[in-house]
Amino acid sequence: MLLAFLDESYDKGEYWIAAVVCPSAEILGLAARLDAVVMKATGTWGTSERAELHGNDLVQGKHDWAPIARQVRARIGVYRDALRATADTRGLLVMLQGVDRQALEARYEVPWHPHRVVLERLLERLNDEAVRQGLPILVIADEVDGHDGHRKSLWEYQHIGTGGIDGRMLTNVADTIHFAPSCDSRLLQAADLVSYMHYRMRRTQVSDERAKKANEMLWSLIEPNVCSVHIWKP
Repeated sequence: MLLAFLDESYDKGEYWIAAVVCPSAEILGLAARLDAVVMKATGTWGTSERAELHGNDLVQGKHDWAPIARQVRARIGVYRDALRATADTRGLLVMLQGVDRQALEARYEVPWHPHRVVLERLLERLNDEAVRQGLPILVIADEVDGHDGHRKSLWEYQHIGTGGIDGRMLTNVADTIHFAPSCDSRLLQAADLVSYMHYRMRRTQVSDERAKKANEMLWSLIEPNVCSVHIWKP
């Protein structure tokens, strides 16, 4: 079985969801390696062993990472080690799906929420990958508003089909979408790190050359695992 862990990043212009797709046999190992990254930080700098690997918090030195807010290299090192642990996982893939929010609002009088739009298209791509590998895929997502609506939509996609001219039945997506708080899931945290760094590279204006180089270094670690990047412009 494959497991897909989803996290979103967005601004007024674009809405993206990243999926970290991992073979079930590799889940425990990846979670242990991410735990080890946090435990290393705990032993070195005294951060909490429950600290969440959260992209924005690591970059900004906030919340769980406030104790090392002044230690930029340390925070970059934690981000690097976590992305490396993720990227080195056997068979791990990354998919990124987005929508142009302004084009969506301009085309439709009452558009769907961009999360639903992006999720539908991402589920199609996840299903395609599962079909290609001949495996079922289970989807676990960071908690968002409208859980029940997304679950009902998935049931329709599985039994009736997705919308649009390229609509299809999601034959290999197993069960329903499972929503969980990212603070309790290292794998959702991995998705967050990927989602945030993609967003930062694509949408954030960074003037400091050292920060630019750090971002490029971090993204280069996970980029070889990226098998799909699409943005829909209605």
